[in-house]
Amino acid sequence: MEDLDLEAFHSHVIFTASAGTVPVIAGSMGEAVHLSGAERITLVQIARRALKTIGLADTMPIIVGVGAPNTRETILLACEVAAAGADSVMVVPPGYYSGPLQSADCAALKTYFVDIAAASPLPVILNNFPLSPLG
Repeated sequence: MEDLDLEAFHSHVIFTASAGTVPVIAGSMGEAVHLSGAERITLVQIARRALKTIGLADTMPIIVGVGAPNTRETILLACEVAAAGADSVMVVPPGYYSGPLQSADCAALKTYFVDIAAASPLPVILNNFPLSPLG
């Protein structure tokens, strides 16, 4: 099954936050592409409850990856996770369009990040990783 194990996630947030590590949900290690927007929101809500359980709800931030294949969806996710209790969002560039993103002046990449930062209700962490040309 591809269902989320919310009990295990709750325990994991408690374990990592108790050790002083800020929860990063749907980051850029590959898990985000396997989650729907609704699942990301659920994970934010579970993380917020877990932090409350250990008295860290007001002091420990939650970072949520909201990178999506396009600017519009990324902004939508940023707004949704903000409403769910996230404190900041992390954005990766869409990997499908590596050609325009690697142009000499990086104009498309800059526009992508600037547009998202301007529309996001939360602070945005830019998570850019070098794209390597195919071949």
